[in-house]
Amino acid sequence: MDNDNDDWEGAVDKGEFDKRLEHQDQDRTAKQ
Repeated sequence: MDNDNDDWEGAVDKGEFDKRLEHQDQDRTAKQ
């Protein structure tokens, strides 16, 4: 689990997490 957490934090540092949130918001808007 520690490795997964490190990967997640690494993704956040790279801005990948923000991109993922943007895609989630776009999908939510499209479905509505």
